[in-house]
Amino acid sequence: MSAALRRAANVAKTGFRAGPREVAAPYIMLSNIPTTSSPGDIENFLMTTRSTGIDQFRIVYDAALRPTGSAILKLAMPNFCGDNIGALHERPMVGRMVRAEALETLPPTDIVSDNSGTCVVLGMPRAEVNDALQLAHGYELAPGIVNCVRYSPEKQNRPFTSLNQFVLKFKDASEAWRFIRDKHLREQSAGSKTILTARIVYGRPARLGEPRTPRRTA
Repeated sequence: MSAALRRAANVAKTGFRAGPREVAAPYIMLSNIPTTSSPGDIENFLMTTRSTGIDQFRIVYDAALRPTGSAILKLAMPNFCGDNIGALHERPMVGRMVRAEALETLPPTDIVSDNSGTCVVLGMPRAEVNDALQLAHGYELAPGIVNCVRYSPEKQNRPFTSLNQFVLKFKDASEAWRFIRDKHLREQSAGSKTILTARIVYGRPARLGEPRTPRRTA
């Protein structure tokens, strides 16, 4: 099907026509982007499509910090919305046709954007925060802030699962990737049957990254 026919079918199905200049909204939602997309991939896509007036963007994650295949663009001014939708809608990105639509308000979430590449989601069965910190011993975590939190929303729906999930914030991206290379799909300890999982994430729970409260001394 040609691009023109796809656009016509989309209008007939949703009533949404890409790129009307009169559209004015503060945000644009991109969907159907590859779930493996990094912030650099999205930046390249925006440059390729010659999008303008984009202040910042964030990758959208679900409650378990898995990428949804969507991203939200924040515009410098709502007037940039229509032209950008026209530039972005039904444009290819790694073999996928990206969809773009105006967004008036942000959906509620407790996930904060973090495009630094310094956050890692660690899957560690039967563990607590101190266990995750012990596993990260020898790696440089971000100083002066809360750099490890337990984040296992799925466990509320599956109370009998033994998997706990943690998010660690490292000093820089190279240290985060070093941790992943060393720990992903490795045994938790020598001779252990417990397998760890680790993956980079470009979002984080809001409480991760908060200033660390200094301990009071007597």
